[in-house]
Amino acid sequence: LTLEGSLGIADITLSDDTLSVDTLEGAIADVSGSLQATGTDLNSLLTSLKLDLALKGLDLSYSHEHEGSHRIPIALPQSRLSIDPQKMQFNGSGVILDTKVVAEAILNRPADWRASDAAWDFATSLTVDDATIKVDGTARAEQIDSQFTLDIPQPALLNSWIGEKAESLPPINAEATLHWQPEHAVLEGLALTFGDQHATGQLTISGVAPQRRLEGELALDVLNLDKLIALLESSTGGTEAEPAPAGLKLDMPILPERLELPDADLTVAATKVIYPRFTMSDFRFRLRLDDGAILPSDFQGNALGATWSGSLQFDGRLAAPVAKLSLNGRGIGLSQLGEQLSLGELPPIDIDQVRAEVTAEGSALGDLLRNGRTELVVEGVR
Repeated sequence: LTLEGSLGIADITLSDDTLSVDTLEGAIADVSGSLQATGTDLNSLLTSLKLDLALKGLDLSYSHEHEGSHRIPIALPQSRLSIDPQKMQFNGSGVILDTKVVAEAILNRPADWRASDAAWDFATSLTVDDATIKVDGTARAEQIDSQFTLDIPQPALLNSWIGEKAESLPPINAEATLHWQPEHAVLEGLALTFGDQHATGQLTISGVAPQRRLEGELALDVLNLDKLIALLESSTGGTEAEPAPAGLKLDMPILPERLELPDADLTVAATKVIYPRFTMSDFRFRLRLDDGAILPSDFQGNALGATWSGSLQFDGRLAAPVAKLSLNGRGIGLSQLGEQLSLGELPPIDIDQVRAEVTAEGSALGDLLRNGRTELVVEGVR
């Protein structure tokens, strides 16, 4: 039995029902193509099926179900879907949020493709202007093992996706191995480059929304604290017309709504931390997030000739958000402190211990360092 034919369909509406995805909708202006299959029964016909479809005027939009979500338009004027006994392949190009995109996806069909435990090898790529995202791997029932790579040479070109902060971002490159299951995902072998800063580590995400939890460790050679705070403020802050939401959330135009950060227990270690007026070595920080607030998170390191430890906490859910910094320094030489902080010549006095409590009200973490109120206790002056 041989089947051959062609098809042409115009003005197709893609609704929640046809897509089985309640956050995606759209339309296709025209679908045309051909099909061919040979076999003695339905199974052999499906196995030998060759299908080639040209999709013109594919317009989609996606959103989230939550109140306040906005729709993200996707326009793919020219796309192609092909299926043969070895693989399925999709190629498309168009525009998402005023930025040119090129997408490709290949799904290789295994010999035992009808089996519930069949392993499907896949390769996907998305090019956004000169940025590239690639995910290659193997998918099984409720399990995906893949290699992820991200390369953004010029973040400023992604202004319409990331927001105005893209103008100040350095080149970004990342790669990792991802193991995914419905309620558990592991990102291992993570290597991240952010301008001249490099990080490695492993992250685990467990649970389902809204009770997801992030755990893991990151190791950096250099952490530029000033740049990090500026990035966090531009990502999570609000404007006079649209105040920042309660808690810590990530806000980008490509996201249908502000993304609430998951609960987290994340350890960050850095060989060197840079801030405009000092550097810190052997830095270690345990970040604890709960329901959008930074719980007291301990840190330690060496700076200004002394050993420092303390904790940071921030709760943006309050009517008047409050940030608090507790700091404890031991073995401080006052003359060395003055020299490194450009405070002028100070007397040669040694201090056994300094305890400081810094509190700031405001919607940004940077307020803590710029406008904080400080209570200082000095012990053991010699």
